[in-house]
Amino acid sequence: GVLVTGGSRGIGRAVAEAFAARGAHVAINFRSDRATAETALASLGGTGHVLVQADVSTPEGARQAVDETIAGLGRLDVVVNAAGVAGGGPVHLLGEDAWDRVVDINLKGTFLVCKHALAAMLEQEDGGTASLLSRAGVAVPKLKGALAKAIERLPKVEGQGGEIGVSRDLGNLLNLADKERATVCREIPE
Repeated sequence: GVLVTGGSRGIGRAVAEAFAARGAHVAINFRSDRATAETALASLGGTGHVLVQADVSTPEGARQAVDETIAGLGRLDVVVNAAGVAGGGPVHLLGEDAWDRVVDINLKGTFLVCKHALAAMLEQEDGGTASLLSRAGVAVPKLKGALAKAIERLPKVEGQGGEIGVSRDLGNLLNLADKERATVCREIPE
């Protein structure tokens, strides 16, 4: 089975649809908007797919997402970390709570889901993870006099840049256990 965090919309939904179109059973993780998640589930077609409502930015929510995926699909073969949020404004105006939200969802959520998923995959001796992010996580924008634009994007860049590091580190750790499995970090154009 495939767990897609943030699978009810955007890139996550497109990834869930792509896996389902290729015959995979998919668990769509969502945090709060059940109606949108049900629409995404219906778009998958076929049977054997499940919805998993959990806030993956918390240890309990991440464990719940993994456990409910395994309970609903029978096993966990792939995790796609697509849950993410933008920073919410220029860094000099950004409150600490907004910054914490970016880090908790984009970075900590990726770590927590991978932590629980990788434990399950090692136990079943099979599986892999992927983290999807926008180009903002790859490089800071060029500053051709557009310093304000760069400052606006900084929270998103930093949150996703951290996700790159977490994904690479998790891949390295998993590779120590099994050279054939790795975490993949892909750049997704905006």
